[in-house]
Formats: sequence, structure tokens, C-alpha cells
Amino acid sequence: MDDVVIKLENITKHYKLYDEPKDRLKEAFVAFNKKYHKPFYALKGLNLEIKKGDVLGVVGRNGCGKSTLLKLITGVLQPNKGTIS
Repeated sequence: MDDVVIKLENITKHYKLYDEPKDRLKEAFVAFNKKYHKPFYALKGLNLEIKKGDVLGVVGRNGCGKSTLLKLITGVLQPNKGTIS
């Protein structure tokens, strides 16, 4: 009997960081596909299984992806790569 209630497989979530607000606009309209952003990986290649009755505590430093993980599990955010079930 499989008691897994939450399963995350190879989850990756990244955000685009821009040096200046105008860089976002330039990236959207420049035809040469020039990148004006730097990717910031909040989560990269995360695998996690939570079984019925398990307790999960998420502890870490600022910016390590705790809130992003919880938002992905609850469906507020969608991963860039991977599956959640």
C-alpha cells in the first residue's frame, strides 16, 4: 500500500533577476533574443516524498527556497521543470 500524499519529482523553480526595470522591457521587445536577466534558482532538482502521517519542518536561511517550496506544494506557483502530485 502506497501512503505517499505529496510527491515532488525533479522540481526546479527559477526567477529572472534584472539589474534595472527597463531591462525587462528591453528583453521583451528586442528581436535578437538578447538576455538582460540573470536566472536565480530558488529550487533546483528537488525530489521529496511525504507519506501519510509524516511531519515536515522546513528550516533554512533567507533566500534558500522555503516559501517557494510551500507555494509550489499548495499550487500558488507552478514549477519551471518537474512534477508535483
